Amino acid sequence: MSKKIQIQDELARLFADSHFKYRKINPTPRLRKSLEQGFVNGHFAPFTAKGGGLFLRRSKKQQLVAAVLITTVPVEFQSKIFERKFMILSMPGDSSSLKWAKSVLEENESLLGKRCSGKLEYWQKDLIPWFESKGIGIRSVLLHGDIDKSLRLLRAHYGKTLRESFEKAGLHILPARSIKDIDSYIRLIKSEFTKNPQFGATVKNPKFLKFVKMDQRNNMKNGNPPLLVYRGKTLCGGLDLIEVPAGLDGKKRAAFGINLNSKMQGKGLSRALYERILLELQKRGFKTYYGNTGQPGVMRMGKIMGRWVGGYTLDRGVARPFPKDHFKLWL
Repeated sequence: MSKKIQIQDELARLFADSHFKYRKINPTPRLRKSLEQGFVNGHFAPFTAKGGGLFLRRSKKQQLVAAVLITTVPVEFQSKIFERKFMILSMPGDSSSLKWAKSVLEENESLLGKRCSGKLEYWQKDLIPWFESKGIGIRSVLLHGDIDKSLRLLRAHYGKTLRESFEKAGLHILPARSIKDIDSYIRLIKSEFTKNPQFGATVKNPKFLKFVKMDQRNNMKNGNPPLLVYRGKTLCGGLDLIEVPAGLDGKKRAAFGINLNSKMQGKGLSRALYERILLELQKRGFKTYYGNTGQPGVMRMGKIMGRWVGGYTLDRGVARPFPKDHFKLWL
């Protein structure tokens, strides 16, 4: 076995072990293999590029206990623009490895460059102040949720006002029925995120929009069109539903997005949209869901719906930073 493959396998095991411990899951061999392979394909592969560093911490018995990975990669959907990417592996509760990681970052700060991004797991949140001191702030928080629980808590909190607020506004929901509907929805998404790029700078990118448009068209052909929100004949927003691989608990899982014209926001309408999409997910047999967000309303709703935090995405040089206490609900 080559040295590279050996290290790759060690990193994959550490990644899997940390997540299983955090979620208190005793994995089957099949589940472990799936998560380790997912790490190799989706996480480790980008870090095999040149122009960075791989730092390993081992125990006295030479067991890998922590790692810091830094590399240079093309920005997503921007093949000619590059950024530094970082990742830290450690076990939940291992504070000494976090101190080690911090010292590695301090000694190799120049490797992070002017533009960088990366992810921290929830149990690594003690490193956030160091990153913020270097101008690398939280861009989004990863929130997970149980569909049945979220629907129950949402209804308990708002009661009848959910549907009443929606009907009072004269809104109704219809599935996209044509390519023209999809194109109109994409234009609405672009318009809203252009106004607020801090919530999704990638959305303005033509390559990303082309990807989303193709994905939405394929979903419509496969009988899973986005649900569009109208006031009369005017398009006001939409609900996107994406099936993703099962979570660590093996349950059927989804990701979803809610987009609403900014003029319609702040009127209690999104809570009714949450109820609608949770019902749709429930009907299709999904059990859990997740998503990344930096939007205050989504984070507040997450608390109401009993969601839990998985980790954070941080960056520097992508869009204007959020205020320091922007994510305080989830820290």
